[in-house]
Amino acid sequence: MNMVLQESLANCLVLKQHLFTFHMKEGELFRDHISQFITFLNDLKKVGVQIHGEDQAMLLLCSLPP
Repeated sequence: MNMVLQESLANCLVLKQHLFTFHMKEGELFRDHISQFITFLNDLKKVGVQIHGEDQAMLLLCSLPP
């Protein structure tokens, strides 16, 4: 695998990890949390990864505190 593909794959995996482990911090404004969530989705879209609506909703709900 060439270096560009390896870097692209590694970047994609890091972006996915950030999204899948994303949690709202104590005292964080909901508006800021949503903004960061949308940024993660847009960054993934730029590297060709689409997260479908139902999955987006589930990930967002799971990122909220109990």
